[in-house]
Order: sequence, then C-alpha cells, then structure tokens
Amino acid sequence: KVSAGRDPRGMTVIAGDGEAVGKIVDMWIDEPEQLVRYLEAELDEAHGGGRRLIPMQVAVISRFKPQVGVRLIYGKHFAGVPTIKSANKVTKLEEEKICAYYAGGTLYADPARQEPQL
Repeated sequence: KVSAGRDPRGMTVIAGDGEAVGKIVDMWIDEPEQLVRYLEAELDEAHGGGRRLIPMQVAVISRFKPQVGVRLIYGKHFAGVPTIKSANKVTKLEEEKICAYYAGGTLYADPARQEPQL
C-alpha cells in the first residue's frame, strides 16, 4: 500500500518518444531513507523483454492517466538499460550504471539534443 500519492504498479511506461514499452510491476523502497528509489518495469518483448529498474528521479507519474513517463530515453533504448544480477538487491556499481544510462539519454537519445540550444 502506498501511503501518499498514486501507486504506479500496473501503470504503462511511456518512453520519451511516446512509445509504450511495458508496465510497472514493483517499487524498490530504500527503507532507512523511507522513500521509493526505483520503479521496476516489465518490458514488452519488442523493447527487450525482461525487467529493468527506472530511477524514481527520472520517472513522472501522471496525475490523470495510468502511466509513468520516462522522457530521457526513447523506446528503442530500453533494451540497453543495464540489468541487475540479484532479484532483490542492487549493488553500487549496478546503480551507477543504471543511473548513467538514463542520464546519457539527456544528450544522446536524439541527435537533435546534441546541438547547441539557443
């Protein structure tokens, strides 16, 4: 049960290009900090299949639609999101790789993002 806000489990994940890439199946809680660290998504086969973590800082939970937006990367990029070895914990190295992958999408997901913006 989520004590505040909307529970994203079951919501559709929408990539930065508007593609639906999968559904949120779980939330990873940082118990000492009492906050949601990651959303876990089950990807469609067309987008790589399997489960991937989405850092909460890059996820936008819609108020009006049952969807979670991830604007930093496009649908075709989700297959490349680094996976984790354990089903119930993430190492510091895995965390770093996952966060860096999403952050890299800020500049490299679309060639238009690489040009100077005025």
